[in-house]
Amino acid sequence: MKNVFYALLAGVAVGMLIAPDKGSVTRKKLFGKFDDLSEDLQDRTNDLFEKSKSTAKEGAKKAKDWADQF
Repeated sequence: MKNVFYALLAGVAVGMLIAPDKGSVTRKKLFGKFDDLSEDLQDRTNDLFEKSKSTAKEGAKKAKDWADQF
């Protein structure tokens, strides 16, 4: 999955760099795409963190319940 993401990112970058737009316009588009990808990655990271935290709490509760049986 990570390789697909990097390939997509490289393809977008190369496509924008060889586009017939002015350099400043191309750079703005490119940085805009990078900002969008960065925000998406940050959102996904936050979601993963929240899920991990929830799973850890659930696991700790189950471990405590199991320990209380003995």
